[in-house]
Amino acid sequence: TGAKNIQDLFRYVPGMLVVPEPYDNSDSVVYHGGPALYPKSMEVLIDGVAAYRSALAAVGWNSLPVSVEEIQRVEVVRGPNSTTYGTNAYQAVVNIITKHPSDTLSERLINFKLGDNNDHYIHGQSGFNFAGGEWRLTAVDKGTDHLANTTNERIPCETDCPNRRDSSHVALRGFYELSDKKSFDAAVNYVQTKRKLPHYTVNDNKAKDTHYEVGVRYYYEPNSQHKIKVSGSTYSYQRLQEQRDDFLFAGTTDPALVALFRINPLAADQIAQGLSPTALDLLDPEQASLAQQLAIRYANPADFLIPLSATSYVETTEVRADLEIQDTYAITEGLTLLSGIGYRYDKVSSDTYYKGTVLGNSWRMFGNINWLAAKNWSLHAGVMNEKSELDDSALSFRAAANYLISPVESIRFVYSEASKTPDFIEEYADWTYKLENIETTSPYAGDHFYRALIVDGGLDSQKIRSFEIGYYGRSNNYRTEWDVRSFYEKLTDLIYIFPTISSDAAYADNTVEFYGVEWQLTKEILSNTNLRYTGAFTKADSKTAEGVAEGDLLAIYSPLSQTISLQTEWSNSLNSMLSLFWIKDLGAPSANSDQQVNTHRLDLNVYGTLDNRSIREVSWAVSVQHDFSKDPYVTYGRAYEQSTRFQLELGLNF
Repeated sequence: TGAKNIQDLFRYVPGMLVVPEPYDNSDSVVYHGGPALYPKSMEVLIDGVAAYRSALAAVGWNSLPVSVEEIQRVEVVRGPNSTTYGTNAYQAVVNIITKHPSDTLSERLINFKLGDNNDHYIHGQSGFNFAGGEWRLTAVDKGTDHLANTTNERIPCETDCPNRRDSSHVALRGFYELSDKKSFDAAVNYVQTKRKLPHYTVNDNKAKDTHYEVGVRYYYEPNSQHKIKVSGSTYSYQRLQEQRDDFLFAGTTDPALVALFRINPLAADQIAQGLSPTALDLLDPEQASLAQQLAIRYANPADFLIPLSATSYVETTEVRADLEIQDTYAITEGLTLLSGIGYRYDKVSSDTYYKGTVLGNSWRMFGNINWLAAKNWSLHAGVMNEKSELDDSALSFRAAANYLISPVESIRFVYSEASKTPDFIEEYADWTYKLENIETTSPYAGDHFYRALIVDGGLDSQKIRSFEIGYYGRSNNYRTEWDVRSFYEKLTDLIYIFPTISSDAAYADNTVEFYGVEWQLTKEILSNTNLRYTGAFTKADSKTAEGVAEGDLLAIYSPLSQTISLQTEWSNSLNSMLSLFWIKDLGAPSANSDQQVNTHRLDLNVYGTLDNRSIREVSWAVSVQHDFSKDPYVTYGRAYEQSTRFQLELGLNF
């Protein structure tokens, strides 16, 4: 494909939508539909280790500690599968499986890629034996300045809208064969990212993320019918966002206004906007006293508008530990039981977001059974129960039947129920900005901005019920393989919060129904050319809570998305892949046509190898992406800087 960012691979998966998200200068990936900023409906794993960030329960796609070159395969489970993968496996699961270190022992790779938008990608990889184990060391440095520096009604940048993003990571993965029955593998990852964020009304806005991760897995096979896996991982993540604002009004930091907002947000907003505080409850002595103080101090409204300059340093530290024991036992040749227990510990510290530290402890127990009930029938059932401080009991269930019509055809029936507990920001947010390096002539200025996002908490777990009928087939005569899936999903108690201080609350009374058809078709049309066609037709019905617009809940949604690709092997040393992406009416289902966007994009990747006597292999690639319009990929977003983008790549394997 030529993709060097993992999120770009999901453009080839039916029902998946990928958009550059301008608010946080990140990328968002959703299945069927979801919000534009920090969608949280999928579980993303790297070699079985969860990749989400605890504070927002979101995935930083650009900072995943894995390179495309070391991926062996990506498993995508469409539909809820919490019974196997845990509570975040709500709408779909992505499990990125890397190559076994033994398969890369002979590799000494260096890849360079340069292109438009100040793109760069540098990748190095080495496999080696050490201390009786097999190891692979990977290092990546990449960056881009991909979006146009334009403003719109939702991102009112004062000067420009910087979107530079850079990411570096080092990953070490190893494997030890202890005996013919025992083995273990380990992974150590270090990631650092820097990105510039839209200025909005501030002068400077940038974020730096650093995280460390260690994971180990121990395998024990008492016999050919019994396997035990013990896995553990720990993760530390630090984020620092620095904002410099030279355009604040001193009155918006007055401690009396800060205190009034905590009691009556609407009245405080009215005062800050220079309006008559009609929402004020003068019968409340505390409100009346604060309002009187403000009225005296700002009898001359110009005193409220005295300029103030300050810097806010938003620091967040996260720690997560996860331990799981999984047992797989083949009771008979046609009956297998998989069961296990897991524990997760989360700790998030942030004076800005939580006024301190919040903790989370959860236990999960799960069991899955697979039964070959008859020659043509295989049955599956699974259940998981999770207990945590956020929900006494989150129960998930899955049942499936697979009927083999012929050796190359099958039809499947799947029913799933899953729960997703609220995340920390939805349950515990107490979000205020502390100001430092304050410069102002006002005698009433304080060290906090007056607004705050304070949620009520006590939210119920989100629920999903999913039905699926699928048909798989293969024709050897016509060299064709296909899969068609019809689905219905109902999401209830769906939580929505726009993670910004300007939000009012976390809204939980939302319902969304998705139903439609997805398809995949692969056909060998010539001896050297394969055609792949994937797509999804999806309908969405929603019922939103008061205060939530459908365009917030389903900012990323398309009734029709399709991808068609041609992969051709021209010779042993020359290949190409041509892909057309077509996404129709991206935006809220009921939005006007001027609030929806259409994406028509063509990707071409031509790649090959060169003979060289002194180097084992020299590889090269030329990639081109072309947008047929200058529209952004998401409503209120920003388009790419160039509608046609070129990249050149050179790789060496010593």
